[in-house]
Amino acid sequence: MNFNPMDNQDGILMYCAQSEEGLGDFVALVVKDERVEFRYDIGSGLAIIRSNHVLRPGVWTHVSVNRDFKEGNLTINGEPTIGGKSPGTARTMTLNTLLYIGGVDRRRITVNKNAGVNRTFRGCISDVSSS
Repeated sequence: MNFNPMDNQDGILMYCAQSEEGLGDFVALVVKDERVEFRYDIGSGLAIIRSNHVLRPGVWTHVSVNRDFKEGNLTINGEPTIGGKSPGTARTMTLNTLLYIGGVDRRRITVNKNAGVNRTFRGCISDVSSS
């Protein structure tokens, strides 16, 4: 995914969850405190993988994330990958909601509190892909 923030505010880049009520498993890619965070919970605890790269409004950023069972990776602009993993014994994730890009439909979704951000992203998002 590539994105270009309009400002320094926090925002949801991508979100998907087990339930529309904000309970259970979830995965989120967010801008928080001018950095990108990859957050997920596979049922046994929260993983937070935080970039050291400080975002600047008006500057395009490329982010790549992946998760393999408990382990997750975050790469910003081709810099060295930052890894992390969720605690506990759970290994798989159950996701039932739609995949939201740039924010969520607040009429349908309550964002899991552990996503850390509940605001819509302000800016441009392009080149969203999966591999």
